[in-house]
Amino acid sequence: MWKNQIRIDPLDGKAYYMGETEGIEVFWDKIEFTGITYNVYRKDGEDSDYEKIESGLADAVYQDQSEFAEIADVSYQVTYVLDGKESLPSDNIAVQDISITGKVDNSDQRVVFTGNWGEWTGNPNDHYGGSIHYAETSTSEETISLVFMGTGIRVQAPRGGNFGITKVFIDGTEVAEADFMGQNKIDS
Repeated sequence: MWKNQIRIDPLDGKAYYMGETEGIEVFWDKIEFTGITYNVYRKDGEDSDYEKIESGLADAVYQDQSEFAEIADVSYQVTYVLDGKESLPSDNIAVQDISITGKVDNSDQRVVFTGNWGEWTGNPNDHYGGSIHYAETSTSEETISLVFMGTGIRVQAPRGGNFGITKVFIDGTEVAEADFMGQNKIDS
């Protein structure tokens, strides 16, 4: 299947499910080289093979409007073509569901904690979802990430005299600071 293979740089891609009307958007690092086009392959299910679903793309993005029984079973690979030679495929690009509505708890698998975090699971009635994450001894390198589609986010967390202030970034731009110091109450 992969004859006359070339590889300049590995392609790094992402795929986001954005809801029923928007479908899945697959995008990857564009290679700045004249004459390169891209092919997109899709696999729907663990026991299936990758099938070419699009070829000759000039842009490093593909919108898939297909319907799937289970989004978690869908993955993609991307190749590029230069002078009639197709590259090796990218690593598997799993689909991440960003069609979030309502509250997302800290225990949701889409929330990614990086750094020195602990989890408290005391009385399940004390906190939404039954637990909280905390940085007891902060290194100032702790982060929380959530990929979502929308125009904003509201952070709810307990406040206390030994809690801190955190910066909130959306799309890499600082948009606010959340102050969790002060009286012991939930606020944002």
